[in-house]
Amino acid sequence: MTTKDRLFQNYLRGHSDLPRDFEFSNCPRFSDIVVVPARNEGNFFFKRTLPSLKKASEKRFEQSGLPVFICIVANGRVSDSNEEILLQESFLEKFSKPVKTQMFNWVETSESFRIGLFNFISPPFRFEPKQGVGLARKIGCDLAVSLFDRGLLNSTVVFTTDSDAEVPESYFCWDREILSPGGIAVLPFKHVPDDSQIAPPEFAALFDSYLENYRLGLLFAASPFAFTALGSALCINLKTYVQVRGMPKLLAGEDFYICQKIAKFSQVFHPRGDPILLQARFSDRVPFGTGPRMVSWKNFLDEKGLEKNKATNFNEICFENPACFAELKKVRLLLRDLRKNFYRSCDFPIPLHPRTLEFLSTEKILERLKGGLQNKTNAGVFEKLEREIFDGLTEIRLINFLGQVEEFKALPYASALGLFSEMKKNYCEADDMVLIHKRMVSASSAGMSEPVGGILPTPAPPIMR
Repeated sequence: MTTKDRLFQNYLRGHSDLPRDFEFSNCPRFSDIVVVPARNEGNFFFKRTLPSLKKASEKRFEQSGLPVFICIVANGRVSDSNEEILLQESFLEKFSKPVKTQMFNWVETSESFRIGLFNFISPPFRFEPKQGVGLARKIGCDLAVSLFDRGLLNSTVVFTTDSDAEVPESYFCWDREILSPGGIAVLPFKHVPDDSQIAPPEFAALFDSYLENYRLGLLFAASPFAFTALGSALCINLKTYVQVRGMPKLLAGEDFYICQKIAKFSQVFHPRGDPILLQARFSDRVPFGTGPRMVSWKNFLDEKGLEKNKATNFNEICFENPACFAELKKVRLLLRDLRKNFYRSCDFPIPLHPRTLEFLSTEKILERLKGGLQNKTNAGVFEKLEREIFDGLTEIRLINFLGQVEEFKALPYASALGLFSEMKKNYCEADDMVLIHKRMVSASSAGMSEPVGGILPTPAPPIMR
């Protein structure tokens, strides 16, 4: 038995959330698997999401000669309202084969794909109140690990998307060589106006601009966590997935947390290609993400008494102040200095804003790192310690903490965008802290991808535009 075999089997024995009595027969060998959590879904899934996955599977079949496993994880909670339960049961009824009495069913088969449905909606199988999309995504990804371990999955990666996404025909056909050593990819995406036309169409482009510029700020700050985490656009190396013990079982934010866990020791890539189209829709099913951001912008315009169909009013919506990322960069400079001088005491000569010093003091960041200086004798080990102590979530909390004072308060979209544009021009010229980003720019011109934390060749340039 190889080390890799043991790694996968130990995971399946100790960390998998596949139901213990789960087993299916008549299972072929698959080229790929995609996991699609589904909760309270309407017609969009059947009109756009599922047809796009079938079409992408047919394209993949032309290359591999093997079918794709489309794994739908339909879920409800024991605490759901009667209205939600009716919507969930209606979802099950849309499948031609009766699926209510079993936890797993093959619901559609062709030479290029098989659609398998986990039924966590019927009463015996429903999730507990605090379980949701994280567990649903994990069950599907754990199934991918099991298939790979049994020799029934050709691919070394698992795809995961959402039931409001429309994937491109090339979805399964991108060059995954960058993930061969390990890591995770955030595939290209684009938000489009909600089919229901409830959310203003401008919100879609605005949200993409927000995500792109937030990530630009993190790149400027030389953050090891400069990624955009979207569960609807992930492709994960299975060995890496097992090494971080699977998808976090959270009600929301599982996509961010798995990217963060992987960025601490491996790579997060943003390859370029045909985008996955995502609905920019109002939603309150999770506490943060696309839906809640749409709702917050709508409420902001309502409170200001501004018309939602007037383009100039969108300039009043606020983005994070780019000055927050410049301050974060100072912190990363300080941490770099500690890393280079791990063997001696340091007086932290880099000037920081009092608000930043307050945050670092409250969180005991420097004290914890100083302890690491005394106990670690290897700079590489200290770098890992730094990523643990000052991780992506800590960066977000620092940016939010800074945003509470006047100097760093959020700016109207138009003003912030101008400053982000200047940052984009200059972020690879500021100092040697961003030398890696100079390399990224050179790599992109040579047709390479853009990883967080290093440079590896691949046929795709970075997503950042």
